[in-house]
Amino acid sequence: MADVETETGMIAQWIVFAIMAAAAIAFGVAVHFRPSELKSAYYINIAICTIAATAYYAMAVNYQDLTMNGERQVVYARYIDWVLTTPLLLLDLIVMTKMGGVMISWVIGADIFMIVFGILGAFEDEHKFKWVYFIAGCVMQAVLTYGMYNATWKDDLKKSPEYHSSYVSLLVFLSILWVFYPVVWAFGSGSGVLSVDNEAILMGILDVLAKPLFGMGCLIAHETIFKKMESKETLIEKVVATAQAIA
Repeated sequence: MADVETETGMIAQWIVFAIMAAAAIAFGVAVHFRPSELKSAYYINIAICTIAATAYYAMAVNYQDLTMNGERQVVYARYIDWVLTTPLLLLDLIVMTKMGGVMISWVIGADIFMIVFGILGAFEDEHKFKWVYFIAGCVMQAVLTYGMYNATWKDDLKKSPEYHSSYVSLLVFLSILWVFYPVVWAFGSGSGVLSVDNEAILMGILDVLAKPLFGMGCLIAHETIFKKMESKETLIEKVVATAQAIA
């Protein structure tokens, strides 16, 4: 019997769509009230949630689209979402560092190859080749994770102490969360232990944590750092003004 998505998976995707759309709207409203220094961080997360909302809308509306690999339905819109949004999630963190263009290129490149190997594995009929794609994707994930953690121990890649602290905390959260994606894939698209519905539900939960929630964490970090830097500048201005008055 073919393993295809049912109304259970479709309902889960509508719920995730609603969360993504609400987050995109909330970030879109908030950006109008933020100073210019913070707007780019908001725009990144607006883009992430808008793309994800569009993808989940497509998945929910077309849940009966029977693009199959043998007996199992392949929800390919999920991979289109990831190939567009995961580089932006990494960019959320990269802006907190002094990474150069070369390092950014191979981190983003590894990320895109990771997603490509995922969808190739999902469409692969031969199990032995399916797991080759899975291993290749895991290697790419390890490469990009190593690249991102480089900025935690190399001084020339660090910005200020405030940025570094936020970067480490958010990177640990995201890298732990991303470990669960290949696990769910392995039990779902990989081996078929999880049904298409269950895989859709678990991937939806991970996406909500990795996009709106992670995005909120990034924005809070940027807001906090901006206020600290603003306070420092104000203090310096007061000290200079006092010194000039005494002179």
